Amino acid sequence: MPTTPSSLDNLVTALVPSLTRSLGERFNVFSVMHHGTHEKQLSNVFAWLLDAEGTHELGNTFQQIFVELVNQSLPSESQLPVSDYRVVQEVDLSQDDAEDTDVADIVLSRPGSCIVVENYETSDGHGHDYYRYLAYGTSNQ
Repeated sequence: MPTTPSSLDNLVTALVPSLTRSLGERFNVFSVMHHGTHEKQLSNVFAWLLDAEGTHELGNTFQQIFVELVNQSLPSESQLPVSDYRVVQEVDLSQDDAEDTDVADIVLSRPGSCIVVENYETSDGHGHDYYRYLAYGTSNQ
């Protein structure tokens, strides 16, 4: 004997998807830090996550995800290896004879590959130079 769904059944069916969602605020590490939107503080967090030896115990997971995202914007013949990068902060990119100093926030490097990160919305206009970053990144230091 077939039964017709009751209004209670309909109510439960309608509520099930919403019951799987948290009503609490979503976790955001920068909110926990209370002041984590400053460029240097963000660089500290990103460099820590990118460092495969970091105390986060994620190994090279974050580094691989980051480099895979970088690779999405590169042609297939220019793809970068996705791991084994050394991570350094505040790298001086100015030339010995340059009057202007220029510091990259984060540099990931390994033999034959380098990624220079400016942790600001643009590399130009506040004392930094995109072309200097590009030259450093492609110099095979």
